[in-house]
Amino acid sequence: MSHGFEITQKLDKIVLTSIGFILGMIVVKKKTYFSVVSTNSKTINDIILYFYSTMKGMKSLEYRI
Repeated sequence: MSHGFEITQKLDKIVLTSIGFILGMIVVKKKTYFSVVSTNSKTINDIILYFYSTMKGMKSLEYRI
């Protein structure tokens, strides 16, 4: 069992490419959408540090859980 992180985008690959660049991940083309995905523990740790105390409201609660 391992942790994973994935963001998908159906239409706008440019936004997803920018997010992937910031987080150090590559964009993968699936059948009908684009995705950045990682199960690498170092990458996930970098994501945690990047998003730490930047979200507000319900998203903040979901992220902490």
